[in-house]
Amino acid sequence: MSKNPIAPSIKKFPPRQRPDGELVVCLGDSITHGQVSADWVTALMRADPSRAFINAGVGGDMAWNISRRLDAVIALRPDVVTLLVGTNDVSVTFSPQAERMYRLLQRIPQTPNLAWYIENVDVILGRLSRETGARVIVLDIPPVGEDLDSEINKKVLTYNAALRLTAAKYGIEPLPLRERLVDLIPAVHEVPKLEVKISKVISTTGRASLAHAFGKSWDHISRKNGYAFTIDGVHLADRGGRVVEELVRSTLG
Repeated sequence: MSKNPIAPSIKKFPPRQRPDGELVVCLGDSITHGQVSADWVTALMRADPSRAFINAGVGGDMAWNISRRLDAVIALRPDVVTLLVGTNDVSVTFSPQAERMYRLLQRIPQTPNLAWYIENVDVILGRLSRETGARVIVLDIPPVGEDLDSEINKKVLTYNAALRLTAAKYGIEPLPLRERLVDLIPAVHEVPKLEVKISKVISTTGRASLAHAFGKSWDHISRKNGYAFTIDGVHLADRGGRVVEELVRSTLG
């Protein structure tokens, strides 16, 4: 895998071509990419034809990966950049197997931890602030699994608190994605066990993708798997995607 992959939609964007309206680049991981998750970026495109949207999500990305592919984003001279990253940064700290995979495939240079996540978010926000005139919209990290009392979701809270402090340095208040998604969890909800073993994660997500390819909606798959807003504890169902879309759309104005 390339050390600095460029999102496919950026590769396809005509060089030096500027849209009539604002250019919005959506940076993130698979939750933004929308191939095994609700495609909230395309939903924004359809709802707001006055702007041009580029989906710069890359599946599996951590904040470090995004920090290393900023040149292509900055070269677009975006008017707005959205940033949604952190799910993989949190998740990999719970799985030595996942860390080994990231070291092999993503060439990450160290063991992931909170300080490294924040260091890379700071690089991303700093470069966007210095090298573009873009308005930057940050979304906080969504829950990982729907058991809010789990250790992994306690860590999500810790990462989000640090994210807010870092974003504040640049005058940015992260949008409350976690809070809005939590609101979708029913009062009585039997929470499925979140898989952290890579082989099982791939199997669960793969089955969901296959079902979607055969016409099942992400919401249908979510309900069948026992989730409120994700298909597998991580990737967003249509209900979850609408939350992201609405948060970003209301902020864009």
